[in-house]
Amino acid sequence: MKILSAIIILAGLLFLSSFVFNNSSDFVLATTDSANVGVIVTSTCPNGRCDLDGGENWDNCTLDCSCNNNGICESARAENSNNCQSDCKSAPQTERFFADITPSWIFSISVGNITMTSVEISWDTNEPSACDLSWGRSLEYGDGSATESFLKIKHLIAISELLAGTNYRFSIICRDVNQNKIESSGNSFNTLDLPDIIPPANVSNFEIIPNDGMVDLKWQNPPDSDFIQVKVVRSEKFYPIDPFDGIIVYLGKGEKFVDTGLENNKPYYYAVFTYDKNNNYSSGAISAATPHQPDIIPPLIVPVVVPAPEEVQKIKLDDFDFIQNNRKLRVSESNLIGVLEGLPLTISIDYEKVPEVLKTIMITLEKSAAGQGQENKYFSFLLRINKDKTAYETTLVPPEEIADYPLSVIVMDYKNQKMKEIGAKLVILQTASIFNMLPWQEKVKRELLFALIVAVAIEIIYRIHRKSKVKIYYNV
Repeated sequence: MKILSAIIILAGLLFLSSFVFNNSSDFVLATTDSANVGVIVTSTCPNGRCDLDGGENWDNCTLDCSCNNNGICESARAENSNNCQSDCKSAPQTERFFADITPSWIFSISVGNITMTSVEISWDTNEPSACDLSWGRSLEYGDGSATESFLKIKHLIAISELLAGTNYRFSIICRDVNQNKIESSGNSFNTLDLPDIIPPANVSNFEIIPNDGMVDLKWQNPPDSDFIQVKVVRSEKFYPIDPFDGIIVYLGKGEKFVDTGLENNKPYYYAVFTYDKNNNYSSGAISAATPHQPDIIPPLIVPVVVPAPEEVQKIKLDDFDFIQNNRKLRVSESNLIGVLEGLPLTISIDYEKVPEVLKTIMITLEKSAAGQGQENKYFSFLLRINKDKTAYETTLVPPEEIADYPLSVIVMDYKNQKMKEIGAKLVILQTASIFNMLPWQEKVKRELLFALIVAVAIEIIYRIHRKSKVKIYYNV
């Protein structure tokens, strides 16, 4: 009987199993015994839902758990950005943006290729920047500017049309791509000075004392700060017109020299040229002497005088400029020239006013004898064409003694013959003389004179007005 019951139960289970699998996707397997009953739910794939708790996954239930690529991220299908990126795109990460507020750096500022009128200024920046360069003779930088058109790291700007021998200040302003600005100011450079083409003044008080077979030469060196030496040149023909026109007998900074081994009763012509550190040399102070034995007095050296051609006759004292302290001195109607003592005096004549027949022009200054029985002294200087070829000129130091000194302008031809002599007189004045004031002193003098005139005028008006009131009082 028990065996028959078991068979009946088994047959029923088989029938139920067949019915479930043929009519539904769900099935339930149940077992029982005499003690208890248990129910186990198994897979429901496919039901459109990926049942992870039920054991479904992408391997055993692709219909429910696979990426269907429909553009919709379905959590029911367990789709996520890792296994289905086409449907579940990752959310974009928010990019954090920080504004650039830091300007670039300016460094390695350099000034190069400096000339009298131009320079090149270079500098670097640590990031690409466009810069402005401004320059001027003051901290206002008002003389000029230049602007870069492109961002760059290495910068170079050339400046031209500057003044020679001038101090310039410059400023650099740079902006990066975000317009952050930085400035470097207070920088400076100096352009080169104009070449020194101005010679020093000639020596003064140049004298030659003849002796037996020799001559003693003495002079005073000029006060120029760039003076370095003198060159004494001797000639047996005529006064040397430049340092190369004769034999050099002395070179140095001394103020005296003895020239020996000379022939007695023979005239010798000397010129002393001063030099500065730029090798400019003066026009030359000249003198001549004849060595002789003590008991023999040689004849004086006097140039031959010849008639002057018409173009030489036209030369007048008014054609010459007398310049002292960068100011042209006035020549009076009586050919008097007031000169300040102690300041170099330049005498010049325009190149175009000198006829081609002339060889040279001499300026001779006569100094009266210091005492009875002594002879007057003569100091002569050559006029030489300047380096600009604009004028014949000479520069001398006037005598220190306050006095009047006759001055002669002597025109010589190429045969060393005197063609014309023009007379004048230098009147040596004290530096503070009111008759020859410096420009600033003249301005003060004019202002004082004007103030004095105004004061006198006010006083006159006041007195007239006061007198008028008195008359009115008495008439009443």
